[in-house]
Amino acid sequence: MNWTILAGIGSSIRDGNASGTLPTKSFELDLGGVLIGSMLLVAAIGLTWYLIRRYLERSQPGYADPQELFNELCLAHRLSWQETSLLTRLADEHHLADPGRLFLEPERFELAGLGAELRDQSGPLAALRDKLFAPADETVAV
Repeated sequence: MNWTILAGIGSSIRDGNASGTLPTKSFELDLGGVLIGSMLLVAAIGLTWYLIRRYLERSQPGYADPQELFNELCLAHRLSWQETSLLTRLADEHHLADPGRLFLEPERFELAGLGAELRDQSGPLAALRDKLFAPADETVAV
């Protein structure tokens, strides 16, 4: 219980103010303080929004961009830039919107459905197919 308020009410009643209201004091609004407080509130809301957005982006499984997934798969398989380029040309030859499918579909490496330019690359394509789809207990020399 705040005794200061009770004392103020008591003195108001004692002085003849029967309504029991507190004497009013003038109130000055500090615009600088309000402006700083508003800026801090906006900054806190913005920071919270940004952190939530980043958390949600990182917590969602998968990749939104098929090219990003393809690049990550090439890095995970430690492919050279020549092998990555060959895979990119193979994906273009098959008109794949998602080039990462090449890592799941070994039949895409068959020469029968390929154009002359990629058929000329039969050796590197076969080596790349073996590197990607070799059983885990076999080692492929590159």
